[in-house]
Amino acid sequence: MTEEASRAYSRSDRTERRYATRTLVVIVVVCVAAVGLCVLTRLLFGPVRSWTNVAILAGVAAATNLPSRLSSRRVNLSLLGVITLAATPLGVGAGIVVIVLASTLVQLGRVPKRTLAFNAGMSTCLGATGVLIYDAIGAPVLPHPTPAGTREVLHVAAGLLLADLVQLLMNAVLIGAIFLASRGVAIRETIGRLLRTGSGAYLASGLLALLIFVAWVPAEGGPLTLLAVGPSLWAARWALNREHEEDTAHLRVVDTLNAAMEIRHPGAGTHAANAARVAEWLAAEVGTGGVRKLDLALAGALLRLDSLAAEGPDPAPVAGAATQRPARALAGVDFLQHLLPVIEHRDDDPSVQEATQIVVVADAYAEARERLGDDASSRTAAYRSLLAAADGTYDPGVLAALGRLLERVDPIPQPMPTGPGAGS
Repeated sequence: MTEEASRAYSRSDRTERRYATRTLVVIVVVCVAAVGLCVLTRLLFGPVRSWTNVAILAGVAAATNLPSRLSSRRVNLSLLGVITLAATPLGVGAGIVVIVLASTLVQLGRVPKRTLAFNAGMSTCLGATGVLIYDAIGAPVLPHPTPAGTREVLHVAAGLLLADLVQLLMNAVLIGAIFLASRGVAIRETIGRLLRTGSGAYLASGLLALLIFVAWVPAEGGPLTLLAVGPSLWAARWALNREHEEDTAHLRVVDTLNAAMEIRHPGAGTHAANAARVAEWLAAEVGTGGVRKLDLALAGALLRLDSLAAEGPDPAPVAGAATQRPARALAGVDFLQHLLPVIEHRDDDPSVQEATQIVVVADAYAEARERLGDDASSRTAAYRSLLAAADGTYDPGVLAALGRLLERVDPIPQPMPTGPGAGS
């Protein structure tokens, strides 16, 4: 290994170790805070008022996180937030931690331990904070299924709504902290993005928790409420799993297209995979709002498909020349229609300008990396080549995001050097 490459590997290792240490510190702090909030909840709220409700809700929380029979690995509809929020007016109190632990234990072996620890600590913090906020405004707690009047139901609704809003803010702060520690993403950016994109989901969770309470107490359904509400919740999870199966099928179609292009143009498949990977990482770094990371990965993989399918030699890539590709080969593919403005780089469509710039930068970076080689120093050289391009070729904000990303990790896998000079 050359001295420059060796320094680059060492620098990358030090960066990764620093982020790993910071991540561990945040996880420990969150878990300690969870324990402290549980103790505070016990002191202020008093003992658990209905262990029966705790046991029932813990069982439901565990059941919602059992492995899905479908092939989804990305989408897992966790109802833990809804359950812990609904448990608040049912007298669970500090028993929130039991519900969280039940949900966590069934995921052992399927989820990395650090992720489990952080998720458990965060869920406990959110649940305990919700109990404290609910109790602070004097909202009623009904540990047994006794009738509740309209005034009590409205009081419960107000308490759950306030607890829900506080949990939304706290969730954004905790996620922002772990992103800052593990990836170096500015906490303000993460919080802003989560508040913009997650508010609707939290509002839905609060309404669903209120529905469970109303069916449990005023309607006197008791634990049988879960038999009525449960099927709807599992149906929602099934729908999300089906959506993921469609995504998987789409990815396989794109992989097949790129494999065919690889046969005709050696190296095209590798470039498509690299561009897709960089586009997906960049999408997560920038935060693309309504445009999914998967969609940008597909667009990155397909950006050059039309030129590769043309007769004659493969035209040399030109920075920023995506406007010349009408994506004729994709015009008849239904599930790619919403991506055509991105792939064709239509500057007249403001709604996809940011997504288009992400894909263009990802494609250019992947091409530069392939041109400069696989050694560790090519990461910096490729990025500098993009910075040195003509003004206006690439979006400055996307380039800055790529720079932040490359400081932490290289989205394109680097084969370790082998041969006589390796390790020297």
